[in-house]
Amino acid sequence: MHSLMLKEIYQQKEALLRLKQFYFIENKPVLPSNMRYDFDEIKFVASGSSYNAGLVGRYLFSKYTNKASNCEYSSEFIKNNTLNIKKNTLYCFISQSGETYDTKLALEAAKASGAVCLSITNNPNSSIYTKSDIKIDSLAGSEYSIAATKSFLTSVVCVWMIAVSFMINEGKFSFDDEKEFLNEAINAISDTIKLEPLIKNAGGKLYDENGIVLIGEGYPYVIARELALKIKETSYINANAYPTGEFIHGHVALLNKNKTVIALLDETISETEIYAFKKMKDSFKPNITSISPLTNEFENSIVLNKYKSQIAKITALTVASQLLAYHIALKSGNDIDNPEGLNKVIK
Repeated sequence: MHSLMLKEIYQQKEALLRLKQFYFIENKPVLPSNMRYDFDEIKFVASGSSYNAGLVGRYLFSKYTNKASNCEYSSEFIKNNTLNIKKNTLYCFISQSGETYDTKLALEAAKASGAVCLSITNNPNSSIYTKSDIKIDSLAGSEYSIAATKSFLTSVVCVWMIAVSFMINEGKFSFDDEKEFLNEAINAISDTIKLEPLIKNAGGKLYDENGIVLIGEGYPYVIARELALKIKETSYINANAYPTGEFIHGHVALLNKNKTVIALLDETISETEIYAFKKMKDSFKPNITSISPLTNEFENSIVLNKYKSQIAKITALTVASQLLAYHIALKSGNDIDNPEGLNKVIK
């Protein structure tokens, strides 16, 4: 292994196996006994990679449940919402360390205003975990690289478990159709790691860029945000993610100066995505690297396996993105595990 980051990417299979053993009985998630479902809305509050995990939660709740959902940066929550706590909202605070400074302050403010607080952390001895009403340990194991990988994926699986539990409570989840969903996600990690030589080749073509545009629609947009953050953290490249359709509304002018695009896709390409790709190709002729289960005409295509379950699809795209960020950084020659000026934001 070249770095702790790569080692921790590889450790994600074991982390998901721990989650399965601890939280699942007969393939059904079993959350803490004091979990409540009598809320009209769930709000995720977090920072950094944990915020992106919360965005996955917002996507899952909006798509699959009857509950309203939202996601807010911890620092913005402190400034904007502490006087507007709603009794019919479940507040979910996500922090890998359980000591993230602004997330800890946000939780304390919410608790002081009478909110019901759920936490997802990788540290059951942390302030955020112990102060929460409902507690979920993400069971990622110790993570030493600054760039979060396995703690991000296990947080994503935890928000998915919560969404599935709400779906079960609403009578909307069919285990006949997805009885192997978590097993499929675990297998998706091994399947995607087998693609590492292809991903390494793609990363070797991107390491010396001044700027990279990332695009996606739906959950691929959220993973594009996480990939952009990983590229910034480990390679110091100005990488930014946009919803694919929104990108062509002004933002596309960036391609006049930098023509490097990473496109994250699911198994279908929407009408807005087709239009956006045509607009980019006709007007700017960018160099597009795609990560998706689709075989397509892009210059560099990382083709993932196809899966039935939503969490397996998200897992495959996440692992491929992590490996791409790692190989971009490796080629750049940076200290991948200890980026200059960065540390875990705890206090």
